[in-house]
Amino acid sequence: MTGALDPARARELVAREAACLDERRWDDWLAMYEEDACFWVPARTAQGEPTADPERELSLIYYTKRARLAERVQRLRSGKSLASAPLLRTVHLLGPVAVEPGEGGTLLCRTPFHVDLYDPRTQKAHAYFGHYHHTLVDIGGGLIRLKKILLANDRLEIVLDVYSI
Repeated sequence: MTGALDPARARELVAREAACLDERRWDDWLAMYEEDACFWVPARTAQGEPTADPERELSLIYYTKRARLAERVQRLRSGKSLASAPLLRTVHLLGPVAVEPGEGGTLLCRTPFHVDLYDPRTQKAHAYFGHYHHTLVDIGGGLIRLKKILLANDRLEIVLDVYSI
């Protein structure tokens, strides 16, 4: 992607990210993230609201740098992550991507999602669903600065990982 990051390119970036996860194209996926990117899955409070401050409140997943995501990918590749061996098979289904301008030239994307998962260990299917909130910047053709995932079904019966939601 080159040139200005516009709504059409933002939608394509969100779709390409999902495809990279399903196809386990880890290097392509990591390259979509800004060096100081944040990948965040807030937990929910007792009242059902998502937590608002990952530094002070519980999160289901919270990585503050692309390097931390790369470390996680390395563990996935190595097979040394017992919780992720073998990897779940995933299909990310995306709804319409709503795009609006954000601060400092960013674009904010909100996307409903449904991820179907198959666990080869148990031979059972599972699903996660909710909304992705991406903050995109135009550095080197459009990179993810923030991916916040709001799970609607946050009762976790299987492994929750960066690729499975």
